[in-house]
Amino acid sequence: MFVGRIVEKEKIESFLESNKHTLLLYGKRRVGKTELIKQSFKNNEFVYFECGKNSVENNVKNFIKTLIENGCLPKEYEASTFSSVFSTLHMISKKINIVIDEYPYLYEFEDNKKIDSDFQNIIDNYLTNVKLIVCGSNVAVMSSLLEEGNALFGRFDDIIHLKELTYKDAQEFYPNVDVYTKIAYYAIFGGSPYLNLKIDPNKDLKTNIINNFLDEDSSCFRYCENLLFTDLPSSININAICTILKNGKKTCTEIENALNSAKNGGINKKLDLLVAMGLIKKYQPINKLGNFKATRYEINDNAIRFFYSFVYANKSILNIVGSNRFYEEYISDKLTTFISHRFEEIVRDYYSIAVKNGEYKDIINIGTYYYDNPIDKTNGEFDVALRLKDDTYKIVEVKYYKNNLLKADEMKNEAGQIKKINEINISSVAFICTSGYEDSNIFEVIDVNKIYE
Repeated sequence: MFVGRIVEKEKIESFLESNKHTLLLYGKRRVGKTELIKQSFKNNEFVYFECGKNSVENNVKNFIKTLIENGCLPKEYEASTFSSVFSTLHMISKKINIVIDEYPYLYEFEDNKKIDSDFQNIIDNYLTNVKLIVCGSNVAVMSSLLEEGNALFGRFDDIIHLKELTYKDAQEFYPNVDVYTKIAYYAIFGGSPYLNLKIDPNKDLKTNIINNFLDEDSSCFRYCENLLFTDLPSSININAICTILKNGKKTCTEIENALNSAKNGGINKKLDLLVAMGLIKKYQPINKLGNFKATRYEINDNAIRFFYSFVYANKSILNIVGSNRFYEEYISDKLTTFISHRFEEIVRDYYSIAVKNGEYKDIINIGTYYYDNPIDKTNGEFDVALRLKDDTYKIVEVKYYKNNLLKADEMKNEAGQIKKINEINISSVAFICTSGYEDSNIFEVIDVNKIYE
C-alpha cells in the first residue's frame, strides 16, 4: 500500500525526465524510501543496488554482478573501484538509471573521504548517460554529504529528505475509523508506512497494541527495540536516553543529571547526533527562540515514544504476566493521557499544514509558549500557541475526550485562567475537542473533523 508522497514522487519523476543526473534521497529506516523509488520508476527501468556492511572491494564486485544481471555489463567484466565501473558505463550508449542504496555502509571498512572522493570523480566525469540516485538511512551521514567541505558538496541536482507521513496521510491506513481512533493510531504508530501496515483496521486499538507492541516477535517490537538504532555508535546509550524522555520533554541538563554524566559537554554532542539522525528532536517555545536554557528534547518517533513510555522498562514483567494482563496493568489507565499529548502535536501540525496551503494568513509562528511570572509564582506552558502578525497570540486548548461534550463552564474557566497571565498578549482563546461542544457560541471552537479534511 503506497500512501502520500505526492510531492516526492513528482520530484523523482521530474528528475527522470530532465537533463539532471544526480539525486540524493535519505530518511530514517522504514520511512518508505525503497517503495517511493519503486513507485516513481514504474515507467522507467532502473538498476537497484544495496550496499552491504562489507569491504568496498566486495561491494564493487556485487555492484558489477547486479549490473551484469541487468544487461549493463559483459559477463566477464571486472573492476576494483566504483569509478572504474562508471567509467565503463560512460562508454556505453545505453541510458541507465542507477540507485545505490545504503551508501553509508561503504564507510564501514574504508575512509569516508576516500569513498566520497571516488563518487565525486564519478559525478564529475562519468554520468553523461547515467542518472544516479544515492540513498541512505543514516540521516546524519547522508546530510553531511551536503555540507561545505565534503567532496560531494553541491554535486546533487535534487535532494529529498524523506520524513514520516503526516497524520493526514497516515489516516489512509485506517480510513473507516472515527477521528478519536485516528488520533490514537497516529499517536501510537506514528507516520512510518512500515508500522502502519501492521495495523488491522478491523480490530480495535487494544488488540492492535497487544499484537504489535506486546509481542517480542512482532515487527513493531523489533523496530522499536533494535531496528531504528542500527546505525548508532556504541558510545550512545539510546535506551537510557529514551527511557528518560519517554512521553515528556527534558532539558540537556535534566538528561545529563539523570544519566549521571560528566559535565564536559559530551551529552550535548550525543544529543546533537541523535537530532541529526532524526531519532529525537529539540525545540524551544516560540517566545524563547535562541534561548539555550529553554531548549528541550523529546523522542521524535511516536512508536518509539510509546514503546519507551510503557514497554521497555517493563519487558521482564511482560514475559511473566502476558500481554493481556500487561496491557490492563501498565497501559490502559495511562493511554488517554499519552494520546492527548500527541493530539496537541497533531493540532500544531494541522495549523502548520494549513498555513503552508495558504490558510490562516495572520499566523506567523506555531509552537508552544512558556510563561513564568515570579510575582504571582505561576509558570507553565501553552501547548498550542499561534503567534499572529500583530504580535499577539491565539491559544488553542486541546481536549481528547471520548464521549463527554466540552462544557461551556469548562471553556469559560480555562479561558479566564489563561487571560490572567499578564506576560503574554493574548488576543483570543480557541478550543478543539474530539467529542464536540456543549455550547459553540461562547468561544471559537474547531470541528475536530476539519483537521482531517
